[in-house]
Amino acid sequence: MILNDRNGGYLPMVIGSRMEALVVLIAHELRHLWQAKHTRGKVYGARGRFSERDADAYALRMLRRFRRGEFA
Repeated sequence: MILNDRNGGYLPMVIGSRMEALVVLIAHELRHLWQAKHTRGKVYGARGRFSERDADAYALRMLRRFRRGEFA
């Protein structure tokens, strides 16, 4: 399954299984919690306090780590 937002808010990514979808979902939402706590500094792609692009970039990094087996 390919996730893609045509409006430009989210980054495109390929999801291969339900487990990968769960990893992406949890990582994305955990990054929003991190953004809420760390209000100092610049968040990638943010116009305000929260950034969907930053959360997606983090989710992609976590998905790659999951695929490499780093979350055993």
